[in-house]
Amino acid sequence: MLRGQVVRTPRRALVWNYQSGRIRMKSDYWNVSDEQVIEKTGKPIAHWVKTLKTFKAETRKSNDVVAFLQESHGVPRYWARTLTTLYLKSLEA
Repeated sequence: MLRGQVVRTPRRALVWNYQSGRIRMKSDYWNVSDEQVIEKTGKPIAHWVKTLKTFKAETRKSNDVVAFLQESHGVPRYWARTLTTLYLKSLEA
């Protein structure tokens, strides 16, 4: 494997660091396209942003937001985490 090479797995993008000999998770995993979100959740990013805003996700612990998406909307865990992070990062901008 080459330094900085991105390895795609079913759940996340990993980056091989040649110097440390470790694999780390790509830091911007929440940068996903609308097409990817629709494919995995059936709804566009705008729908999930509106849902999380209504839920007042910014006032809750991220694990609670992930659980809400999973339990109330049937979003797979990885995508619930991705959407939660995407939403919270969008508030920082």
